[in-house]
This record gives sequence, structure tokens and C-alpha cells, in this order.
Amino acid sequence: MKLLNHIKNLIMLNFKLIRNSTITTKLNSGYENLTFELLDFITDGGPNYYKRIGIGPFNNQNLRKKLIQELLVDFKPDFILETGTFLGDSTEFFGKYSKVVSIEKSKLFYYLSKSRFYKDDHIEIVYGESSVELKKFENFNKKTFFYLDAHWGEDMPLKIEIEQITNNYSDYIICIDDFAVPKNSSWGFDSYDGVNLDIKLLQNLNAVKIYFPDYSSDLETGGKRGAVFLTNTHIDNEAFRTNNFKLYSE
Repeated sequence: MKLLNHIKNLIMLNFKLIRNSTITTKLNSGYENLTFELLDFITDGGPNYYKRIGIGPFNNQNLRKKLIQELLVDFKPDFILETGTFLGDSTEFFGKYSKVVSIEKSKLFYYLSKSRFYKDDHIEIVYGESSVELKKFENFNKKTFFYLDAHWGEDMPLKIEIEQITNNYSDYIICIDDFAVPKNSSWGFDSYDGVNLDIKLLQNLNAVKIYFPDYSSDLETGGKRGAVFLTNTHIDNEAFRTNNFKLYSE
């Protein structure tokens, strides 16, 4: 009987994905009753998503979580914008510090996240391509923290995202996940269609400071994925002056 209820909820969820763009309590119930195995089954070619549910934000990297927390407490952003919601663990973390908008291009993950946060007025999930949706925001003078994690499969909107932010926002911090740390191959990073997420993608940026983690990956938990932090020259964050970050210079 339990399995039949799971299958029924799965069918309901898929009908919602196809026919209805609104979130309802029934959809929320369907999400809560999905088994991890079914969630994995209905995800196109993904690597065991059920094993990643509830492990925590930022690839379960506790030191990264602490560093970002310090940045948010010091920076006090008016607004947090995330690209690549996925299952919403990082989204929930950000919601403790400011209003959050998260952009997700997968209709499945969009609806699951809408369901997860439907009671949270300060968290908004937006469906669409980040390179398109990001251009619709014009809070250019607000202190904004960006978490860019929309790179997936063959899609890498990172250059467009960075260009939109650095050309328009006056007071920002950007964190890019899955990024290669120079001269430290112990950190994992992504590569798409032969293009690595590395420092070459950040060339020709004007008035931008670039920081990398300045600690051994052995001290990190979870996925041990690299990251990079960008900020404009108007910000001299106390958290960036600790031994945990190193200002990049060629």
C-alpha cells in the first residue's frame, strides 16, 4: 500500500509539472511522500540524487559553510541571488541571512524547490535559464551576494552571469562553486565541453578582486570542491582578510 501511495504521488507530481505552473498543498504532499529511489528514477541521467538530499549546503563542505557565513554576517547583504537551486539545501541556508531569489532551469527541481519553500515568503524560486532571468533584476545599488552554481551538463552560463553582475552591480560578492583553485589540484572542479571552470574564465574583469580558498582541502569535509570569490573594489571585507582567503595575482 505504501508503494502504491508513492506511485500515486509521483503521477500527481508529473501532472503538475506538465499542466500547472502553480504550487499547491497537494504538490507539497507529493514531494514529501516521494521516496529517494523514485526521485532518482525520474531525474534524467543524474548521479544518485537521493544520496544528496539533506546532506547540507555547499557540497556538505563545513569549512566553506563557515567561511560563507562569516562573509554574510560581515557583508550584511540586502539581497541574495542564487543560480542553480537543485534540491534547495544552499537556498535554505541563505534564507537565514537575507531575502533570497534562486533561479532553476530544471522544471523538476523548480517544482520540488517551490514545494519546499512555499511557506517561506522571503525565498523565491524562479524557473528559467539563469543567463536570461538574471537580466530581469535591477537591484543594482543593493548590497548583493551571488552564488553561481547553474553550470550543469553542457550548459555553462557563467560568462554571461559574471558579465551581467560586474557591469551593473555597485556592491557585490560573488561565489562560484566547482571552480579550480590555482596551483592546488587537490580541489575538485567542473569541466564542460572541454572548458574548465578556472581562472581563464575571469580574464579582462575591471576593478574586481579575486579570492581563492587559502587552506588545504584536507581540512574540508564533503565534496572538497573548489570555489572562487569575486568582489568589486568598493568592498574591503574583514572576512577576506583572514588566513582562509588569498587574493589572486598573476
